[in-house]
Amino acid sequence: MNTTKAEEAQDTLQMYVNDMLAVEQDTAKAIASQSEDANVLKMPAANLVRELASAAQARVQALDSLSNEMGGGVGKAMKEAVASVAGALAGLYGKVRTHPVSRMLRDDYVALSLAVEGYSMLHTTALALGHTRVAALAERHMREITPQVMRLAKAIPPVVVAELAKDFPELDPSAANRGAVACQEAWRQ
Repeated sequence: MNTTKAEEAQDTLQMYVNDMLAVEQDTAKAIASQSEDANVLKMPAANLVRELASAAQARVQALDSLSNEMGGGVGKAMKEAVASVAGALAGLYGKVRTHPVSRMLRDDYVALSLAVEGYSMLHTTALALGHTRVAALAERHMREITPQVMRLAKAIPPVVVAELAKDFPELDPSAANRGAVACQEAWRQ
């Protein structure tokens, strides 16, 4: 690559890293808030939420460090791209404390699924542009998040049933397990 193309490649890669940093910062902030929510703390999923918060914060630190090593300073076009990604998550987490726990977990599932695809894009971009360090980080984060998404899928049905039981005490409690199994089976197809 000539100098101009190499600089363009670096800028492109920096933009994708900054996109993921924005996604992870928003996700980490929201999940950290949830990990302190009194309603979350009453649910069996509380430990999972704490683990998700810690993992998201670790990914933020890794991405921030990588971004700084790559030159840090985000240009105007990159700021707009980061704002666009951050805006998409803001809608999910806008009223994080007013939602039932099941909806918080659902929003976490969506945000983490978005992150998996974002890391897939970052990984592919880094591979295509020959940046093995970024590719390795993106793949590591993608592999870390995927099982977290599956754990959330398994954790949500029992929370739904626990929330419903407050208003419908005669509901079928086995629905929690059946719902979780159905979701797992759907993903195995």
